[in-house]
Amino acid sequence: MLAIGAGSVFFSHVNDPGFWLVKSYVGTSTADTFRTWSLLETAISVVGLVLVLALSYVV
Repeated sequence: MLAIGAGSVFFSHVNDPGFWLVKSYVGTSTADTFRTWSLLETAISVVGLVLVLALSYVV
């Protein structure tokens, strides 16, 4: 269940209000914000998945 939750973050930024807030506050284009946000969300989901799998190996 935790691994699914960690992976569900991947490309979830279309409905994420933080995406639009960062875009408007920083003043970047939608394409630049999309690339940056995609990289951020991918890193979060990969690290979360690795940590959950490592924890399941330990426990």
